[in-house]
Order: sequence, then C-alpha cells, then structure tokens
Amino acid sequence: MQQADERAAELAQQWDPAVSAFFSRYTLLPRALELLPRIRNIPTSDTPASANPFLNDLAGRFELDALYVIRPSGTTAASSNESFVGENYAFRPYFQNAMNGQVSTYVALGSTSGKAGYYVAGPIRKDGQIVGVIAIKIRSSSIGELLRQLGEDEAHGVDWALSDEHGVIFAASRDDWLHRSRHPLSAATLAQLRNERRYPNTRPTVMPAAYRSDREDGAHSLFMHLNDHIGMSSAPISGTDWRITFYTSIRNPTLAWAYAAIGGLIALAIALIGAMFVFREMARSQMLRTAVRDPLTDLFTRLYMKEAIPPLVAMHDRHPDQGFTLVMLDIDHFKRVNDGYGHIAGDRVLAHVGAIIREQIRAGDIPVRYGGEELAVFLPGEGLAEAQQCAERIRQAVEKATIRSGHSVLNVTISGGIAAHRKGESLSALVERADHELYCAKEAGRNRVCAEGMTGQEPI
Repeated sequence: MQQADERAAELAQQWDPAVSAFFSRYTLLPRALELLPRIRNIPTSDTPASANPFLNDLAGRFELDALYVIRPSGTTAASSNESFVGENYAFRPYFQNAMNGQVSTYVALGSTSGKAGYYVAGPIRKDGQIVGVIAIKIRSSSIGELLRQLGEDEAHGVDWALSDEHGVIFAASRDDWLHRSRHPLSAATLAQLRNERRYPNTRPTVMPAAYRSDREDGAHSLFMHLNDHIGMSSAPISGTDWRITFYTSIRNPTLAWAYAAIGGLIALAIALIGAMFVFREMARSQMLRTAVRDPLTDLFTRLYMKEAIPPLVAMHDRHPDQGFTLVMLDIDHFKRVNDGYGHIAGDRVLAHVGAIIREQIRAGDIPVRYGGEELAVFLPGEGLAEAQQCAERIRQAVEKATIRSGHSVLNVTISGGIAAHRKGESLSALVERADHELYCAKEAGRNRVCAEGMTGQEPI
C-alpha cells in the first residue's frame, strides 16, 4: 500500500507542472488586462455598444471562451459574448472574492451558456478604489484536451479525473465520470453547490471507494472497484484548491477485487503498468516547466515571450492610446564576473537580479530572460515616462544590492534601454529599437537608462 501511495504522489508530481502552467497562463491575465485604461473605464463610463467589440477582440487574441466586466452590483457591464450583458453574477464566489481584492479561480456550469468552464476573475481598480471585476472563462473541455494530450490514457492503462475543492469532478478522461464526487458530500456543501448553481446535478453521484490512505503531504491513495478500474492516486494541484486523481486499468474484474484485497500487489501492478508512462511524462513535464519559466532567474523564457507578446502587440495596434513599452536590460561587465569569480557566482548574480526585477514591477508586467545576461520587461498600458520610472527603480535596486557567492561579495550594475511600441510595428522591430537604446546607455558609461528622445542620462 505504501508503494502505491508513493506512486500516487509521483504521478501527480509529473503532471503538476503542465496542469499548473495551463492555469497560470490565465491566472495572470486579469491583472495584466486591469492595467489597460480602457478596461478601468468600462464599469463606470463605457456602454456595451462600444466596449463589447473591444472585449471580443481581446478574447479572440487570448483564445478565451468569454471575457466580461462586471459592475460592483454584480451586473455585467460589457462582454465579448453579448448574451452575458445585463446578467447578474453577484452569487458567484469568484465575483465576491474579486470585489475583496483577490484574483479568484472557479469551476462551474455557466449560468448563461449552460457549458462547464474554468473562470478567473480579478478586481478592477481606479484611483485606488475597486470599481468592478474583470472575468474570463475557458471551457472545461480545453482542460480535458490538455490532459488527454499529456496522458494518451487508454494506451497506458491510466485514466484521470480533476476535481474541485469539494471533490466534484469537473474534467476527466471519461465523460461518464463528469460531475460525480470522489467522496460523500455534506448537506451544507450540497446546499452551497445549489446556491452557486455550480453543476447540473444537485446531488452528485459518489464514486465508490473501498479503501483510502491519507498522507501528510496532502496526497492519498484511493483503492476502488469501478467497472474495470482500481483507482490508485490523488494529490493536490499546486496553486489551486483542486486535486488530480489517477486510476489504473485492470481488465479482469475478478482480479481487480483480488488486487483490492492485497494492497502490496496493487502497488506492484501499478508500478509495472505506469513505469514507461511516468518516465516519459517526467521528461515532458520538465520541458513544459522550462519552456515557460527560466529555472535560474524565474523570469519568463524567450520562447514564452514569442507566444505571449504578439497578441499584446496586435492589441496595441488596434488601441494605440493604451500604451505598450519595452525595457531591455543588461548586466554591466557580466563577463568579468564569470571570468573573475566563476560561473557559479555568475549564476547567483543572474538569480539575484531576476528577483529584483520581479520585486520592482507590477503584477501585470511581463519580465523575460531574453538571453544570457540580457533581460527584458514588457509593460502593457504604460508609456515612456512610466517605463523609465520602472527601469530606474530596477537600476537603483541592483546598484544597492550586495550579492554573496562563497567568500566573495559582489556588487554589479545594470544598464537599460526603453522603446514604446509604434502602431504596425513588429515585435522584433520593437526589440531592435529598445536594444539600440540599451547600446546608447552602454556607450554613455553604463549604469544608466536611455530612452527614445534622451541620450546618456546620468544615473539619478
């Protein structure tokens, strides 16, 4: 039984980066969109006739099922899906949490569309006050498609189910498992689900279980007989209140019951069935993680930049009054650090500078490790003046920082170049202009920031 528990945690751990990356992609979006002046004006001044096309354009570019803005009363002010306009979502927990200043995630059956979806909502602030909520919806089928691509379930004898904080399954490799619960629900929970109008079933059918073993790390094994399956693992998905559960397939029901009675043999069977699957998914999950986040600096990768930034560039082409700027940064004399103190010291400098950048930018800004010691920050909704202030904060923080590597104490500086996106300009052209300003800062003596219209400004 213990071996099965360990296999349960291992399988969930291998899938977690891919699932978490999927959800993280959307969790960041409300904060980024909130920075756009047009979004901040919708709850109080925009009319649906003018705001709906704007939201529809954004929804298309970010591949969303719906994007909508809700007033403090709970009434939808504007939406990419016009049928949402005028609907009241005050009863939804994601709206209530967003009005309290939190970015909130939620899964439910759409009260307007009738289709299951994954929701992310965040507050819209204007002049320091919360004036509304911006919400996005992604269909649950998109989550299911992601996991189907990861698992190739039938070929490996593994089925899966993703369940919410109450244990109700909202995505699964088998359609007949949807909206069933992994364990019996209390009367209070059932009442809550009814009040939230969350699922089509007011009393979800319970998945039968024969044995459950809880672990201190939050994972547990769930041994059960369900047609030709013995369920075997469940563990939390990081960054959410949800769990992913894996079920191994045994085609002979008689053997299934025998294995359920002998926990050690179950663990052995699971290990044999899942071995090739686990090792392959380990490699794939690591690739997914490193494709999004640079493991050294914890900034986004250049590969991620090429996927995430073009929609923002296209959006700025349509709405050039919103502002969109790029800050290119480069650690001064970084080669001297590597040559004089070694590459371990160089890595520590990069990691420290990456942490400073993350601390000095807004939640919706996009920091990228562009290559080597060259870094970038994209600022949606900001012009040159705001970008210059951001770059100067980073420069000053780096200059003041003390970095320790072994017995050595290092101090480094950073130079920056800033360019504002021009309508119709490609991403590569924007990067080239910001890089030119960075070159000007280097030529002017380093440890300074240059932007279009200024040359070689001395550090403040």
